[in-house]
Amino acid sequence: MKNYIREQKIKTLVENYYKLTGIRLPDGLEAENCVDGYCPLVSYLSCWQQMVMLTPNIELPLKLAELSHISDYGVIGQVLQNSRSIGSGLNTVLQFTSLITDAVNLRVQPKGRHFYVNFMFSDFVPVELRPILFFKILADFLVISAQVTNHRFPEKVALTTIEIGDHVGQLEPFLNYFKCPIAVVSGHYSVVVPSDFLALKVYQPSEAIVPNILPLLECQQQKVHSCTVASRVELIFQEAHYPVKVRIDAVAEQLGMSVASLKRKLALEGTCYSELKSNFLLKRTIFLTKTKKRSAQYISRSLGYNDASAFSRAFRSWTCRGYEDYFSD
Repeated sequence: MKNYIREQKIKTLVENYYKLTGIRLPDGLEAENCVDGYCPLVSYLSCWQQMVMLTPNIELPLKLAELSHISDYGVIGQVLQNSRSIGSGLNTVLQFTSLITDAVNLRVQPKGRHFYVNFMFSDFVPVELRPILFFKILADFLVISAQVTNHRFPEKVALTTIEIGDHVGQLEPFLNYFKCPIAVVSGHYSVVVPSDFLALKVYQPSEAIVPNILPLLECQQQKVHSCTVASRVELIFQEAHYPVKVRIDAVAEQLGMSVASLKRKLALEGTCYSELKSNFLLKRTIFLTKTKKRSAQYISRSLGYNDASAFSRAFRSWTCRGYEDYFSD
């Protein structure tokens, strides 16, 4: 797969470019000669050449990087997302570089508390595109690092210095974006990364969910206990598929008390089980009649009655009026 790149990477680049500029690339940049989801790297470079010609904005690679999502990076995204830290993830990703691009070779040299990363472009990469691709790679690196670490960047952690081989318009936008010195060194592309950056822990939701969910459960439990018994009974009615079939013994069991205790506590709150159930069934009936299906037969089925006549008798006991008469006003 030498000199091939993922077809999806090109499609994502084109889609994000359109989102950013509203400009469609001429001929849509057809990915030709694809093999198992990969296409020639020259297609990727051709895409960039067209974008640079159509959009003079020198911040283009930075803005495109910001539109990317972790899933757009394929193997890299999967590896980094499931790594313990940025450094360990990148170390694993290096095994897959041949599946990503042969346009750039990276050489990493540790120097004290920093890592010196040198970018070496292949001869077939046009000279005028090298600064653009270099900044795109750096921006991708920062964006994907922010995503996998859940944006938990300490202030002291940042790229230390950047050296580029050619001047790309004004450097101010890049200085503001990378927030570190940028030097122009002929034919040279490199970046110095502090070891603290590579030590950043990758955010693992599965690890964070337990400590985060316990306070929520405790809060929910407190809310439940602070509710009246009557409101807890009504909640059981609301969750029931057929509320008319909910029996008092089942409710008591769900609340963790005996039937006698349930009756006693409801009495202390000035109500009783049958009153709560009747009031709930009436409210549910009124709610259901707001739909187009207002027949007694439809309502009775929705509440769980065996037939419409049983529902009609119950409705009359709640309101002292017949169903049709009640809603004819």
